Amino acid sequence: MDKICQALQAGQHPSWEEIVNGWQAAFPLLSQLEKTPQDPTWHAEGDVATHTRLVLAEVRKHHQGDRGFLLQLAAIFHDIGKPLTTKRREVDGQERIVSPRHAGAGRNYLCLRLAALGLSAELEDAVLAMVALHHHPRRLVQDEAPPACWHQLARQCPLDLLYDLELADLRGRVCPDLEAQLEIMELFKLRSEELGLWQNPDPWAVWRSEIDDAFAGRSAAFRRHAFEHTIHDAEAGRIQSIGEGIARAWQLKDPAPELILLWGPSGSGKSEWIARQAKDAQSISLDAIR
Repeated sequence: MDKICQALQAGQHPSWEEIVNGWQAAFPLLSQLEKTPQDPTWHAEGDVATHTRLVLAEVRKHHQGDRGFLLQLAAIFHDIGKPLTTKRREVDGQERIVSPRHAGAGRNYLCLRLAALGLSAELEDAVLAMVALHHHPRRLVQDEAPPACWHQLARQCPLDLLYDLELADLRGRVCPDLEAQLEIMELFKLRSEELGLWQNPDPWAVWRSEIDDAFAGRSAAFRRHAFEHTIHDAEAGRIQSIGEGIARAWQLKDPAPELILLWGPSGSGKSEWIARQAKDAQSISLDAIR
């Protein structure tokens, strides 16, 4: 594991300058954060680096151990996409600084670069999810989203982790509506608890169990396909109950179709692997297409 990560995990607090200097080769955008401005109304504290320092300090103030380590990583990277997306735009007749879709851009930027830190796959996935989704909790509340949307977010990332990161994100800002934004986060926590999703690592567990019971005589692969198909329908709003999902799943093919994607440079043996391991499969070959 990277030395700075080791220090963070051990409970030490490397300075922002030490983090940027140590990681700028792997994450060049870190050194661009101090040059990236923010809207003076909603981020009166200053540039993105100043904001990130404050968010990191909030995390360190309230969280320790493994959870603190993960939240520090998420805090450091949560706005890494802003240098890629920040622009000036006229809003209601005034020029404002905006960073549209910066969370997704940050996740995409980190996707392959996080490997440089030597984290576990689970930690990498958690950091990517938190960076991409850290604004979603407030959106669910403001949009009065249906329960399926809350379940979808809980499946993608534990809601209590997003809550902790977003609290630090808000407290690391200087803005006129801070108290109102913090109240929205408390409503998010209350609604998550009402739906049974707070600190729930498997939000669709009950549905999985009922599908397994309904298709007990089918293969494990089919039951997995039926569950994933049902969850996809529920999160898209096409069904409202597990009963509807089971009824629709009876129409699925058994065995379930399977897609195998081979990824590697030319000459690495992809075609040979297909010939040995999946010779009866229908193959889509770029070589054959060319």
